[in-house]
Amino acid sequence: MNNYFTNLISLISNLKGGTDLSAYVQADQDSAAKINYITIYNPELVDDKEESNEQLQNQVLCFLTPQAQGVLEDNDTILQEHLNIIGLLRGINSLAHAFNESHNDETSIIKSSNSTTITKVLQDKYYLACSVSIPSHIEGKADSIINQLLKILEKANRYFFMLNSSFSKLSRFLDLKDMKVILLTYWQEFLDAYNSEIFKFPPDLKWTNSLNYGGFLGMITDPKGSFNDPTFKKSSINLSYAAINEIKETLHRKIYLDRLEATPRGFLISYFDKQLPKKYGLIHGDNFDDEYSEEYSESIIDRASLSDIYTWLEYHDYHDNLDSNKLTTNRSSGKFFSSSDSIKKKISTPITTSSSNTPSNQSDYGLKISPTAALELLNPISLTNNLVILPLNYTMNSVINLGGNAMRTEQPTNSQLQQPPQDSNRNSWLSVSSYLNPFSYSSAQNNEDESQAPDTISELSESENDHGEYLIGLRSDESGNKFIFTRPVYLSTKVFKEDKIIVEEREYLLVVYSKDNIYVTLIYDSSYDGLHEYDFYKALKEMILNPITDTITNFLLGGSILGNSIGSFNTMFNQKESPEPDNDFFYVIYNNKDYSIQSSLPFLPIPAIFEQQENDNEQQEQQKQPQEEEKDQQINKVVLRYQNAIFHLHDQLIDLFITRNNGEFFNDENSS
Repeated sequence: MNNYFTNLISLISNLKGGTDLSAYVQADQDSAAKINYITIYNPELVDDKEESNEQLQNQVLCFLTPQAQGVLEDNDTILQEHLNIIGLLRGINSLAHAFNESHNDETSIIKSSNSTTITKVLQDKYYLACSVSIPSHIEGKADSIINQLLKILEKANRYFFMLNSSFSKLSRFLDLKDMKVILLTYWQEFLDAYNSEIFKFPPDLKWTNSLNYGGFLGMITDPKGSFNDPTFKKSSINLSYAAINEIKETLHRKIYLDRLEATPRGFLISYFDKQLPKKYGLIHGDNFDDEYSEEYSESIIDRASLSDIYTWLEYHDYHDNLDSNKLTTNRSSGKFFSSSDSIKKKISTPITTSSSNTPSNQSDYGLKISPTAALELLNPISLTNNLVILPLNYTMNSVINLGGNAMRTEQPTNSQLQQPPQDSNRNSWLSVSSYLNPFSYSSAQNNEDESQAPDTISELSESENDHGEYLIGLRSDESGNKFIFTRPVYLSTKVFKEDKIIVEEREYLLVVYSKDNIYVTLIYDSSYDGLHEYDFYKALKEMILNPITDTITNFLLGGSILGNSIGSFNTMFNQKESPEPDNDFFYVIYNNKDYSIQSSLPFLPIPAIFEQQENDNEQQEQQKQPQEEEKDQQINKVVLRYQNAIFHLHDQLIDLFITRNNGEFFNDENSS
């Protein structure tokens, strides 16, 4: 270790030719916390008595900075600096453990004047160190930033294990250089995404990051600080016992259907509709460890691995990357953490009011609000009035006017047929479920050709019955060419051997099918050859997936999937309010047994500001009347106020339940 500390202070303080390490990240008063470097190392890859720099460098698997761009470093001076930093971190941890035997060797947090460094055991003896710079003007949020980064790092590690397998397995099947390339690609993309996907809205919050899109929900964690029990978002949709059994029986139809030769080793049913945060989440996940355990008596997938698959899909859904190409990206090509271009642009765009003649300022959008005003704004009745009733009244009036114009003349002019405003704004906050599409025709269309309406609806109904698609599985391009997308995953599996249970990692293949915002994920043994045959996917869709999604859709329709949305119209019609007791407040329910989170609190909203700006030219082309433009601006301001309030609500919840309680609020003693 003596070699580590030779000229250590001068090297650390003058890294990169006299530049402090924190200067890797350009900081100013408007900047947020950003990562300086990430390194992964394994001290056991070298002998404890080794003093040669050439041999000591073998313990460093990767050392990444914002400027590294995932390239293996070969400069001797820089490699020496990396060794000194790792030696310093190891020395501090050893010193802390020597003075305090109860010191947590799994996770350590080292604070300095201009940065904070986290060291954490990833797998076996592989360590990760991550240094983050926190500007002085947001030091008050330092604890929130560190807790958030810890949670993000944990998830990133679990995703790496699931998509690439464990470090120990990689080291057995790959040479050291190839393993380093995989680590460099994955973690460099993580670093770049963390530093670039910081929300610029609201402007007074500097800790929010799209990698922790769940905000407060994403920071509720297993109090043991373990990688073994990840938290996950659970849907409020509760399938009946009979419905679950029917699904399981459907999945095991291979008993009497010779077209299918294998049954899945596990399955997930998820509901992804951001407009319904209470219902958004995992509906049911199963590894067949109960009545079907005899069929899989040799091994069972660990339930924590099912949670990893769900959160992986959820991550892609939030970042608008839930498509075949993103889900099946090769492990060495990166680009997992980055949002889609449209989402990234909205996240990184500062607040502007280019559509307005007045200069941009916070008061225009009511961004500086008191806690009392924020709570009043977040009242579900206020949200309903502002985000549902007001736009709906405007929309209904426009449709009525449209219908009147259509009745006055067979061929209305462009000035008579004004476009309803929801066309340009609906996708940002008011989406119509797919099964309601038949009811979304305009009056003009129906009046123009009444005789053809029944046939059109009939054709639509027929297509709606079979509009589900594979995200991972059999797909076709526009030319009709068929492709099979595959996604291997590596999951912890409980193996039963000689009255003992051991945990192994095994390779599986995923099949993901979506229909009506319902996503069914099936997990198969990778050795099953049918997953490479077209006929398998056709039979799977016809005999298993469509019956399952139809069963769930019928269940949801019977239980009113619109739930609160329909109930919200009661106020407008002066009827009794919905009997559901949770309509008047946001709630968060944490289950410390299965680590699930049920909540009506939405994720951090994607800022709608840039979408408004993008539509400026289109709005000018439509030549809207001044009254219509004023209403659109009013709606946009309401949306911004709502999003601002949601961000600050997450901020206050984190401060109250995470930061002030040092993350211990949700441990077994405090939670129930």
